Amino acid sequence: MSFTPPPPPVFTGENYHIWVVKMKTYLQAHDLWSVVENDAEPPPLRANPTIAQMRQHAEETAKKPKAMACLQNGVSDVIFTRIMACDSPKQAWDRLKEEFMGSEKTRQQQLINLRRDFENLKMKEAESIKQYSDRIMTTVNSIRLLGDDFAESRVVEKRRANRQEEHSEGAFQAKARESSNSSQKGKSLGLRKMRSREEIQAGEVTHHALTARGPHIQRSSVGEDQMFNAGNANNLVMLRSFAGIKAKHQHNKIRHRLLKMFQLRRSMSLVHLAFQPRAEPSAVG
Repeated sequence: MSFTPPPPPVFTGENYHIWVVKMKTYLQAHDLWSVVENDAEPPPLRANPTIAQMRQHAEETAKKPKAMACLQNGVSDVIFTRIMACDSPKQAWDRLKEEFMGSEKTRQQQLINLRRDFENLKMKEAESIKQYSDRIMTTVNSIRLLGDDFAESRVVEKRRANRQEEHSEGAFQAKARESSNSSQKGKSLGLRKMRSREEIQAGEVTHHALTARGPHIQRSSVGEDQMFNAGNANNLVMLRSFAGIKAKHQHNKIRHRLLKMFQLRRSMSLVHLAFQPRAEPSAVG
């Protein structure tokens, strides 16, 4: 079964790195790449050659024109004008390489930049795994198109490192969220405890300020040795004033009750004396 390769790829001035790979494969399929790469002439025929030797020599001699025809038909008319004066396929190939790939120094600088881009590749936040893998392979293929033998193991290592980084970052974020939640819970509990203490202290101050025993208020239980802020101090002054008024009122009330009790006892004594029988005067003998 004969193999009929497709027509050669056409280079229009863009994507040279892709075209050069396709054209190299096309020339290899026609057994023409050796004359482009080496530019070697076939050895001359020996004396009294056989028909087979003559046929083989003719085929080797025709390889250069065939390769030249492939290159000329593999470029657009604009690009053809740049290689039409070349005498050999190698010369035409090198002319295109120099113009569209640059010098060796330029190629090495491009390789350095691409390798740095590869090392700095990281998966974006809103990027899928497939999109990230595509970006990796785009950079790797650009490196390989410049003639660098980029090992597949480095690509695998890059993907594995990204997965490990994602796992570590996810674990760190989960730990940070857990720590933040614990901190928030601790702050809320602390605030609740602080408010409870303040409410208890305020209740104790109010209770002590309103407590009076007898005619005097026990000021020592009010909490004068305690430290209050400006707001609590004002409230304490009002509470003390109210407690003083209440204590005075209670004192007057007690005095009034005692006076009434004294008057009642006196009245009862008088009544008792009034109802006792009088002693009759004794007879004078």
